[in-house]
Amino acid sequence: MSVFKTCDFWSSTCKGDEKFGVGSLAVGSYDDKLILATCSLFGVLRLYTPSESDFADGGHALELNLKLPILKIEFGRFELGKGNISVVVLHPRKLMVYTLWQRMPLSKQYELPLNFEAVLDQGALNMVIGQFGGSHKDVIGVQYSSGQLSVYAKGVSVMNCLLTDFTVSSPILYLHETDSFVTVSATTELKCYKYGALVTESETISQARDMPAEWSVCLGEPALKIVGMDHLCNYKKLDTNGNIVFNSEENMTNILVLTECSIFGISLSGTICFQKKLDFLPMTCAALPVLGSSSSEKGRAFLVTGSTGNVQLYSGMNLLWAARHSFSFIALSIAPIGDTGNCMVGLGDDGYLSMSYFGTELPADVVAPGKDIGNDFEKKCSEQLRRIREISVSNCEAQRYLPEALQIRAKVLTHVDNGTVHVNMEAKMESHTRYTGQRPESRCYETLTMHIVLTCTGVGTGDFLEDIQISISTPANVFCCQESLNIPILSCGVDNSTVIPISLYALQGERQLPENNAVYIITRYKVHGELRAVSCEVYVPLAVFCSLIPPAKTTGHKITLNTNHSPPLLSLLFGDMLQGFTDSEHINPVDNVLTFQYTNGARVNLILSKNAGRFRLQSSQLEAMWLILRELIHRLRKHFKKNKVAKENLEVSFQEALPLQDLFESLDQHCAAVSQYNILHRQFVYRSKQLRALQKRVLLRFKDKNPVSLSQLEILLDDTVAQISQAVHFSKTLSNDLKNTQSSLSAALQMLLMLMEFRFGIKFDGVRVLRSYISPSVQDIFEQCWEELAEASVAALIRIFLTGNKKAGNLDIGQSQPYDEVHDTSKLKKLISAACERLARGYVVPLVVERLGIPSLPESH
Repeated sequence: MSVFKTCDFWSSTCKGDEKFGVGSLAVGSYDDKLILATCSLFGVLRLYTPSESDFADGGHALELNLKLPILKIEFGRFELGKGNISVVVLHPRKLMVYTLWQRMPLSKQYELPLNFEAVLDQGALNMVIGQFGGSHKDVIGVQYSSGQLSVYAKGVSVMNCLLTDFTVSSPILYLHETDSFVTVSATTELKCYKYGALVTESETISQARDMPAEWSVCLGEPALKIVGMDHLCNYKKLDTNGNIVFNSEENMTNILVLTECSIFGISLSGTICFQKKLDFLPMTCAALPVLGSSSSEKGRAFLVTGSTGNVQLYSGMNLLWAARHSFSFIALSIAPIGDTGNCMVGLGDDGYLSMSYFGTELPADVVAPGKDIGNDFEKKCSEQLRRIREISVSNCEAQRYLPEALQIRAKVLTHVDNGTVHVNMEAKMESHTRYTGQRPESRCYETLTMHIVLTCTGVGTGDFLEDIQISISTPANVFCCQESLNIPILSCGVDNSTVIPISLYALQGERQLPENNAVYIITRYKVHGELRAVSCEVYVPLAVFCSLIPPAKTTGHKITLNTNHSPPLLSLLFGDMLQGFTDSEHINPVDNVLTFQYTNGARVNLILSKNAGRFRLQSSQLEAMWLILRELIHRLRKHFKKNKVAKENLEVSFQEALPLQDLFESLDQHCAAVSQYNILHRQFVYRSKQLRALQKRVLLRFKDKNPVSLSQLEILLDDTVAQISQAVHFSKTLSNDLKNTQSSLSAALQMLLMLMEFRFGIKFDGVRVLRSYISPSVQDIFEQCWEELAEASVAALIRIFLTGNKKAGNLDIGQSQPYDEVHDTSKLKKLISAACERLARGYVVPLVVERLGIPSLPESH
């Protein structure tokens, strides 16, 4: 045991219960700056940029929740040129490649737009990146659970080779020196396969067979990691033509293999250079660049970490140094920091990330720790916020006059196919599963057609645009099989418009109330290397979500709206709905009553008082009236605009009390659903730990020389498996209930915000700010529920905007306090009631927009 301890240059921790694996760490560089990437099994990707100038700042550059388990992450170059760095993410059933892009040249903020993706037809185990076959760009190799090895280039599979005895998860390494793969089979043999031979095999043989390897070495133990050493050398020989000559001597270590109890040094020809038995349980290893100016075996060093945090430095079989770290690493790499040389980059299974160094003294070239700014923190923070506002205003002013090179518009055809469509294709079922959480199987759908029109104006771009990516987001009850599209090239010109037909499917008989009927379309493209985006919003026809029925009496909730114009007949406003109504004899066109019925059975009555200029909505559910109210206001404005009546002259007012109690009921239901789901999640985690402990105990019993009976362990193991299965089955029901409460709460919030707009006379800018603080988008993540975010944002809304202080609108960072987990909604209810009360007193939200420097937008947006 060493008396020395490693010291950290820099470290970062992950808050939460995330877990990390052996492939959760990647080290790369962007514009000669070090960048670290970590990913968890929960699907959260993080980027760090620790540098010499800001070691004290944490260096946290980006955090992205991909909502899918991540098996491995790597950096790669899939485009020629400096700075073209991509992040490759391997999911169990999907391979995603994101382009790393810096927002501004000197900023520390990064973005990860999707470059391409590939849907995997099998369960993936591992991946490797390299320039296979002498390619000038990186390509990706994916290892499947069936033993198949596939190579992908630009999201397309270019090679598939099925090998035997490779059905377990094992490390894989690509050797650029020999253009070959090195991996470990299920029989614990280290095998080497030439890439050219695998390509030939995939073209000639269609069935799996025992393909002969270039060479093989029997390890006798499962491998934990395989590391190549020649690509890290500082010294390489050159031949007469100037080409690199790699070391291929029989006794030269080029491959390092770490197993459960030993470490092997193997040459490129498959010769074992050394084997060392370890007296501790190893976790991972990493190779250091060659020491000195020779390519001898003495200059080759590597690190091995243990389960207790010990770190040992070896050169061959000789131990050079030993130290201990406060955490045990599950992933390890080597990275340079300025002029101090190389240091360890380690990741723990709980997300602890650190950069450490050996020795008893701090290196002389290391940057001193950051100065304590003490009481100047608030002053500097206010100054930084002021600069951010100035930059935001200047950017917004500049972008107003920036011509768009691409124009997008969309239209959903009002005709709905009433025929029943049975959707049984696997792609459509997976798309619906992402939205509703359940597989549709033999469910029935109504089909819609949406036309997306793209027009390339060619302003500053030339004759065409390349690599246009389109993303489509639909409401919860409507799904689209083509969520993302990629157009390779688009010709410019006003007359050269491209029309893309998209099919939308609306589920019939859905229990979930629609929280929105808008389809959002985002298009991304590049102009001279600058990433731009244009968006479009189109609404799904009301007939998709509800239909007209003969007038029926409904009780419960009533809302009365007053207008300053004589309203038109309902038969004129909803003429498209009346055309598709089958029982037209039950509806008189002069009658002023319409009854809408959703697919889940909820009914809404719309009553018109033409003489008084009033509209009344009645329903047994508050959230059911939101979509009808929004459609009514939209059609009224469209009607008056069509008849040359200015839209600003149409004023809608609401004189009754706000339905806060009905909103609070939906809030309590959602909070209860979240609590039940969290309780079930904690039970599932506890049972999973219990299952793993029982499995380890059973394995230990099998290794005993005189094993005892396993009857009691088998009973406990069967009960634990049954409890886990029951929890998984129950989680599906709770997940559906949670989504229903999310939709109900979102619709109730939409209703409240619209009534607040009419009740307090809030203009468009004020509504925009109000919606940013009281967000109607209800989404829950595993770390935070919507109530926690809403409690913090509404409190900030009251403190910053709705106070009598003249300095309102200036953020005071010193007053912010951490918010704990919300167990009840009493505080949030009080905050919402207080915000409504202060708005009723006459507080005007848009005045604060000018103080913050947010540019106003026209109401047409």
